[in-house]
Amino acid sequence: MEPVIEIVNVSKYFDLNGEKLYANSNINISIGKNELIGLFGANGSGKTTLVRQVTGIMKPSSGYIMINGRDVMKDTKNIKREIGYMSQSAYAALWGLKVKEAIKLSGRLHDLPDAVVEKRYAFYKEYFSLRDGIDEMTFGSLSGGLKKMVVFIISTLKDKPIYIFDEPSNELDPKKRKLLWDRILNFKNNGSTIILVTHNIKEVEGLVDRVIILSKGEVTVDSSLKELTKPFENKLKLKIAFENSDYFNRYDNALKSYDFVEILEKKDLTISLNVHQDYLDKLTDELNCFYPTTYSVDRINLEDICFSYF
Repeated sequence: MEPVIEIVNVSKYFDLNGEKLYANSNINISIGKNELIGLFGANGSGKTTLVRQVTGIMKPSSGYIMINGRDVMKDTKNIKREIGYMSQSAYAALWGLKVKEAIKLSGRLHDLPDAVVEKRYAFYKEYFSLRDGIDEMTFGSLSGGLKKMVVFIISTLKDKPIYIFDEPSNELDPKKRKLLWDRILNFKNNGSTIILVTHNIKEVEGLVDRVIILSKGEVTVDSSLKELTKPFENKLKLKIAFENSDYFNRYDNALKSYDFVEILEKKDLTISLNVHQDYLDKLTDELNCFYPTTYSVDRINLEDICFSYF
């Protein structure tokens, strides 16, 4: 089956006093129909550059991107109509518009009848429990969270075969984030292909089919969620705090004899480590001899795994 999105040998660089400064380098990714991709990475890793290239906003310095068999840079206008894109940008064009005006204008730009826009907007107002009077508020006067809600609504007014969400949950409260994730999952369940860029990795573990991690503009991980998490299925994360450096150092030395322990971090009289669940009782029984002040045991989640690649 032909991929919906195919990124081939894509690089983007900027000339800096005669030297090439790469935003991304030699990116090769193939995304199939109805996949929900989690695109993760540290700040400055090249995530936003890549999604701007996919949408045709930024031209690659080399390589090419195909959407349903068409070159993005050769058919940009038509391809943009097939993508619902929510960016991180400030949306200066919306700043002075009242919210309802912005929604209506966006609908017309998507060739949607006003009645259809009104219906979708009414659904979202109820779905997100948006405050009374928001219609007459200017976009620029909204809080950061409300701006995000309005931009999400604008990006999804029209059903699209492809959606790209770049940090859609920033500044949202936990309840609104949950509603947003559920809505994005609904788009996938209705057949859309989705690229989701977010730092809230723990919250989207149940959404994504596949994880792509960028580091310094290069792909370091491209794996199904199942394959990526399988090696950690039976491992647990312990965080142990000690009262003083004596107990801390003694336990640190004791851990060196345990080949079933992976030390993650040692900081401020606290040790974080991974251990197979079969050895947990042995480890915690012996731990009591070193008088920890507190310790916690947690499942290793997708965020923990991804952070190790950042």
